Amino acid sequence: MNPTIFHSEQSKPDISVVIPIYNMEKYLHECMDSILAQTLTNIEIICVNDGSTDSSAQILNEYAAKDSRMTVLSIENSSAGAARNVGIDVARGEYITFLDADDIFEPELLQRQYEQITKEQADICICRALQFGATAPKTIDFSINTSLLPPQHTFLTTCIKDNLFQFCIGWPWDKLFKKSLIDKYQLRFQSLHHQNDVYFVFMYMALCEKITYIDDVLIKYRIRNDSISHCKDDYPDCYALALKHLYDELRSHHLYKTYKHSFFKFAMSLYIWSYEDMQNEQSKRCVQKSFNDLQKYTHWRRYELFSILFSFQKTNKHCVLTIFGIKIKFRHK
Repeated sequence: MNPTIFHSEQSKPDISVVIPIYNMEKYLHECMDSILAQTLTNIEIICVNDGSTDSSAQILNEYAAKDSRMTVLSIENSSAGAARNVGIDVARGEYITFLDADDIFEPELLQRQYEQITKEQADICICRALQFGATAPKTIDFSINTSLLPPQHTFLTTCIKDNLFQFCIGWPWDKLFKKSLIDKYQLRFQSLHHQNDVYFVFMYMALCEKITYIDDVLIKYRIRNDSISHCKDDYPDCYALALKHLYDELRSHHLYKTYKHSFFKFAMSLYIWSYEDMQNEQSKRCVQKSFNDLQKYTHWRRYELFSILFSFQKTNKHCVLTIFGIKIKFRHK
């Protein structure tokens, strides 16, 4: 049962930080210490305990007793998506971010994102991350693919309509969102065991007008062998459910025609990645069937897929070859 929340008459928080927690006692101190040390202090921290069976709830309550900016909520174990939705429902900030309880955040993360998004009057701000843990520390270069972007760090969404779902990864923890836009369209995460953030992140980006990014590492993303993302074989249809929901909502908001090329490429890449990520043949067959069902549902045609993934264009000065959505430009004589 959720506790009753009493809000003081203090000013509206600049940012609401929502953190889903499930059995994170091993990492929670590092995470919470880095959030409470943020240089931007006008924040609220909403911790949603997703039915943890370890000491996570006790650790959270100890932190909340020392810092009035923290709110701790508890729900029955469901998913990270469902826990984030609980956070959205009670968040009061002008902006909102969704951080993970096993990661570590640079002290200036929230301040730099807040200053960037307000200065540029953008709808979303993205930063870079460093992965560590099960692998050697290294920057996640593919989290922001600048080769697909205009030279400036702030741009209109329609400027990259053919690569909107390719230039960044569909996880939410490196992004700062405008709360009013989430409320306007009633966006929520899917309650899936994995891929529960795909729809929320990419639908938000399709609905927003302006994107900005910070080309610096501000987050340390922990790689764990025991994370939920390593249990995909148990739920092989999650990726197809995420794509179907994204497809339906793009059509509902009359955005599918604009982002059709990008959606095709994203669906293909997610299918290939999911298929290769499965460890047993039964799960692989389930992924293949889910993709075939999705192909029928979206009325894709073979020639459409071919024309999007492979094409050749010739102008007076250049030839442009597209292979799996990657454009290669070269001069011709």
